[in-house]
Amino acid sequence: MLADATAVVRNRLPNEWGVPANRTRVGLVVRGDDGLGHRRGFGHTASARACGHNGAGGQLAFADPATGLSVTYLTSGLDQHLVREARRNTAIASLAADILA
Repeated sequence: MLADATAVVRNRLPNEWGVPANRTRVGLVVRGDDGLGHRRGFGHTASARACGHNGAGGQLAFADPATGLSVTYLTSGLDQHLVREARRNTAIASLAADILA
């Protein structure tokens, strides 16, 4: 059940950026190995098995079973600038995964 909830992609419909959503049965997003994982909020350095979800306005949470990394970033603000939010999430996720490298 855990593997299905965190790894089996069931929805590849495009998200708001036109990137396949890679959603599991429970709504988690899987980074995947299609080269677009950074556009799903997992940065450039997390493994293809990383899964989690970006929250509204700048929240970020994911776990990477390949490395044991778990990342949570919370903010009290609501960033409505989608490009700035996406770039910040990519930078935070990449830096977090780099710590283990």
